[in-house]
Amino acid sequence: MAGIGATIALITLAALVVIVATIARLIIIVPPNRAAVITGRRRAISSGQVIGYRNVIGGRTLRIPIVEKVDHLALWALDDLRDQAHVNRVAHDGGGDPDRPGKKDPLDPLVWQRERPGEPHPVPATRRAPLHQ
Repeated sequence: MAGIGATIALITLAALVVIVATIARLIIIVPPNRAAVITGRRRAISSGQVIGYRNVIGGRTLRIPIVEKVDHLALWALDDLRDQAHVNRVAHDGGGDPDRPGKKDPLDPLVWQRERPGEPHPVPATRRAPLHQ
């Protein structure tokens, strides 16, 4: 009888360890400087609109396995976007030309700008639509 009791105790302990490990993998803990975007399950918000995501910033939540996917976003990266000089340096280092005249915003991509004289154009001149100025 003592052998059966020990076996039951070991099985119970193993089941408890499996349950705790499973729950630990499903808990999403998000520090205050990060955001977690959990996608996959549809839910209705207070306005009645149905959305397929939820956000957690600085907290914790449980995710549903297989149904939900978690992506993380560093919030410190958003602070850098407020510093226009930093953004211009990054754009310039990445091959952009934030100082080019004629841009409404320094970060406008080149696809929205007219070509410079002598630069190739992706559409032959015979097939271009007339420019309205």
